[in-house]
Amino acid sequence: MARGLNAAHKLGIIHRDLKPDNIFLTPSEEVGEASGLPSPALVKIVDFGIAKLRESATHTLTGTVLGTPAYMSFEQAAGMRSDELDARSDVYSLGIVAYEMLTGRVPFHSDTPLGYVRKHLTEQPPPFRAVKPDLGVSPELERVVMKALAKDRGKRYVSAHDFANEFAGAASRRVQVPKTTRVVTPLALPERIEPLQEHARVASPVASSPLRATPSAPPHEVELVKAAPHPMTVAAFYIDKTPVTNAHYAAFLKATGKPPKWSDDSPVAEVTWHEAQAYCQWKGARLPTEVEWEYAARGTDGRLYP
Repeated sequence: MARGLNAAHKLGIIHRDLKPDNIFLTPSEEVGEASGLPSPALVKIVDFGIAKLRESATHTLTGTVLGTPAYMSFEQAAGMRSDELDARSDVYSLGIVAYEMLTGRVPFHSDTPLGYVRKHLTEQPPPFRAVKPDLGVSPELERVVMKALAKDRGKRYVSAHDFANEFAGAASRRVQVPKTTRVVTPLALPERIEPLQEHARVASPVASSPLRATPSAPPHEVELVKAAPHPMTVAAFYIDKTPVTNAHYAAFLKATGKPPKWSDDSPVAEVTWHEAQAYCQWKGARLPTEVEWEYAARGTDGRLYP
């Protein structure tokens, strides 16, 4: 991931929306042999500059924060424009991805985008062992990730290459843990990461597979790993079994004196959060929280694709 970002940054390209959904693994015999991975894999980073394009389309708005809330940098949460961002913004997002890969969750969690923004601006990432007590990584590796997540970008790594080199070095060191604690094998990473040449291309997402592909899958066969559900306990609540249809929403528009938009039975789309909340209140209900929605969607049988 860092090598791909480093190549883009040399071309003056800042991603602005780095997250697992924009990182893909594809089979590559050459890369597999060079890296020593158990299965050939090539990392591809996609959707470069999408956030900047979206920002240019909404430049007349004020207070617009673009990017994926859980992975956006401190600067993005603070409202800094895309043309003021530099490589250190992507380093912060890469730090969140690394934090999630190690602990199984992102450092900040909220039910609303605004909540994520507040946490990026005011809270420090929880220590690894507060999230995963049996995580067998060194304090040095934790220090490296936390440096990438510094609020002050002047205290972060200047480049993704520097972050990756220190990460690889820290991850290669063995950790002494109590016998009662499960031992985690140090990450199998290359000893050092060379920066790509100036003419390196940013790969496109052709024939790619999601990041959660197992590294043991043979070329051209990708086995997807089930994402671990959030541990949750929720109070009893009611939730509609089916999506709100355009016909349902049209009844709300008619009853409240708003002009109708649709008349078919497909799920409602292209409405704002405020419009959706107004519909729920009209029905005598409310929007579900993120945890309630996940609980309802997975069902009592823990469906992988609910």
